[in-house]
Amino acid sequence: MSFEKTINYFDNSKHADKLKKVTCDIPFRSFHIYPEGNVANCCFYWMPTILGNITKKTLKEIINDERSMAAKKSVTDGTYKFCNGEICPSMVNYTANGKVEHPLLPIEDLHTIDQKDIILMFDFDHSCNLYCGSCRNDRILYSLENAPPHLKLVHECLMKQVAELLDDGYKITIQATSSGDPFASPFYWQFLQSIRGDEQYKVRLTTNGTLMTRERLQHPYAKKIDHIEISVDAFTEETYVKVRRGGNFTALKKNLQNLDEMVMNGDLPELPGWKVNFVVQTDNFHEMADFAKWALEFKKLNYVWFLLIYDWGHLKKEEFNQKAVWHKNHPQHREFLKVLRDPVFDDKRIIIGNVAALRKQALADADLA
Repeated sequence: MSFEKTINYFDNSKHADKLKKVTCDIPFRSFHIYPEGNVANCCFYWMPTILGNITKKTLKEIINDERSMAAKKSVTDGTYKFCNGEICPSMVNYTANGKVEHPLLPIEDLHTIDQKDIILMFDFDHSCNLYCGSCRNDRILYSLENAPPHLKLVHECLMKQVAELLDDGYKITIQATSSGDPFASPFYWQFLQSIRGDEQYKVRLTTNGTLMTRERLQHPYAKKIDHIEISVDAFTEETYVKVRRGGNFTALKKNLQNLDEMVMNGDLPELPGWKVNFVVQTDNFHEMADFAKWALEFKKLNYVWFLLIYDWGHLKKEEFNQKAVWHKNHPQHREFLKVLRDPVFDDKRIIIGNVAALRKQALADADLA
């Protein structure tokens, strides 16, 4: 099958005039390693194109091959034809509000992107100590002993190929993980613990925070952390136990406080601040404003990111529709819009991503006042 026939394209032509003014650094610098060893540039539901497989090609080959070049061209010619502009939070936020925020940048700044300064997203192991309804239906938690053979193979290939990229002069940021939790995954945690103080890495962590203890942030890899984001999704324990199944709200709050103090004290020298995420759905939308106000009380918090729940294929249609409070026919839709009118969402540290158009609608609706 030819290259052209194996790619799914999206029509973003209605935003062509705006998109021609910006580029996105993700196709140039970001590479997700998915189960079975498949490599893609972005979240696969936002940019569903496989560039290659690390069990068949090396990362260096994949980064520089035909598909990768085509993806890069698409974010410089204004088509963004590999990107689902209806659900990508960055694209939705830009086309709705005109704000050029990372990973987007003005097209004239394309030359500033360093293509040998790359981010490797570890997404091949879905192990997590939680089983949140926004992500999965059942708990997935492997050990090094009981993990499927394909995960062990991907891990071995990755360890070897990352070392080869370093030897070839690439600067590498390891990001773990949007697929589970870096402290729960035996592969990710083993990789992090293997990093020596003299190795040229940066580390970024996406975690539910419940296993992110002070002790786990005192290993050598932690000195290289320049980004931490924690998915919380609730303001009260009552809501937390619904949306973050298997979590411990008390432990989470303690870990967040410890993290904030460690950043203030300079214990994580490459980390200037941190971020929290809130996935919006029917069970928690009423706590959005209170959550934002609470999060903004932390001294070293950089920003709060709100995004709408997405169906990763684990929900039945009726289940997703029940959670999708932003749908016009949802019985609590008007109540949801009222919440979005809260002025806290004007704070510069609040990023509302694909909620932006809905807030714009809410502010314009005089009947909600």
